[in-house]
Parts: sequence; structure tokens; C-alpha cells
Amino acid sequence: MIRVISSNQMEKVGNIVTPMLIVTGLIFVFCMAILMIFRQECLDEGHKISQLANQLDEKSLRYEAISQKYSDALRKEKLLSEAESMGFVFPEGGKVFYVK
Repeated sequence: MIRVISSNQMEKVGNIVTPMLIVTGLIFVFCMAILMIFRQECLDEGHKISQLANQLDEKSLRYEAISQKYSDALRKEKLLSEAESMGFVFPEGGKVFYVK
């Protein structure tokens, strides 16, 4: 069965479809704009996270270097050599002096 549509009916269908296409197009453009804004925000946050990770690595390396210097400064041999260079004289180890 073939149905024939008159030009009046076609005009009515066209009058309904055109606003629907415009609204659909506007909704699509709006959704794409929101998606692009969300994508840009995600990229910005990712960049900030990357910068914070780099800062953390730098601070970790600096902490390790300072910790190494501190432990080197507290070594017995280092302390004794520094004291001798300053003119301090230490008794020899193993000898015991009794003072009355």
C-alpha cells in the first residue's frame, strides 16, 4: 500500500522537523562545549599533578643529600679529625687514668 502525502501535510512536517533539528543541534553544540571545557580542566589538573610530582622528587633528592651530609658530619672519625684540627687533644683509647 502506497500512501500519498499532500504538500500541505509536507509543509506541516517541515514546520515540525526544522525546530527540532535546531534544538537538537543546539543541544549537541552545548554538550560538545561542556565536554571540551571538562577536557581542558582535566588537562590542567594533570599538569598541576605532574609539577607537584617533580617538586616532590626534587625535595626528596635534596633531603637525601642533606641527610647524607648530616650522617657524614656525625661519624666518629670525622668528629675526631675536626677536633684535632681545632687543637683538641684526646686521651688514647684503652688507657684508664685514676685521679685521687
